[in-house]
Amino acid sequence: MEKIRKYMQDYYYIILPLLFCILCSIYILCRGDYGYHHNDNQSVERLQDGLGRTDERLSDAQGELDNAQSELNRATETTTDIAGQVSDIRKSVSDNQKLIDESSNVIDRSEERDRRVQERIGEIEERNGITKTSDKASKETT
Repeated sequence: MEKIRKYMQDYYYIILPLLFCILCSIYILCRGDYGYHHNDNQSVERLQDGLGRTDERLSDAQGELDNAQSELNRATETTTDIAGQVSDIRKSVSDNQKLIDESSNVIDRSEERDRRVQERIGEIEERNGITKTSDKASKETT
C-alpha cells in the first residue's frame, strides 16, 4: 500500500487528468447521443433540406450560365458583324484614297498644262506685240 501511495504522489499530475478524461468519456458513452441533441430522423431531414436547397441553387446557377452563354453568343455575333463592317470600310477608304490620288495627279497634270498654255499664250502675245499690261487693264475694267 505504501508503494501505491508513493507511486500516486510521484505521478499525481499525470494520473488526475487521465482519470478525468476517462470519466468524461464514460459519461458521454453512457448518454448514448454522443454529444448530439437530435435524433437520426432530424438529421436525415436536415440533409434532405440541404440537398434540396443545393439542387435549387444548382438549377439557378445553370440558368444563369445558359443566359451568360446566349449573351456571349450574341456578343460574338455582333463582334463578327462589326469586324466585317470595319473590313468593308477599310476597303472603301482604300478605294477612295486611290481615287483621291488619281484626282490629285489629274489636277497636277492639268495645272502643268495650264501653265504651259499660259506660257505659250504669253509667247504668242509677245510675238504679236500685245503686252500683258494692256491685258491686265482690260481685266480690271470688266
